[in-house]
Amino acid sequence: MTQNCPRNVYDAGMANTVAPLRLRTGDREVLEGWLRASSTPQSVAKRARIVLLAADGWSNTAIAEEVGVSRPTVIDWRNRYWQEGVETV
Repeated sequence: MTQNCPRNVYDAGMANTVAPLRLRTGDREVLEGWLRASSTPQSVAKRARIVLLAADGWSNTAIAEEVGVSRPTVIDWRNRYWQEGVETV
């Protein structure tokens, strides 16, 4: 299904040219709720933060530095969210 992803999801090596990730209706509230809940596993909270920062227009490189993951990890989670939605986070 990657052929349906917009090219900018892949961040073709240009750190500041990635368009914001478009969230589905209601997903921002779900993701922000996970960040606020003390019962959310840290791995889920980290992925939720990646998706939210991507939706806010942060570059993949900036997200990786902020969250403490690799740039390929950020790209992977952007793509997973794009393809499968919040359930994959």
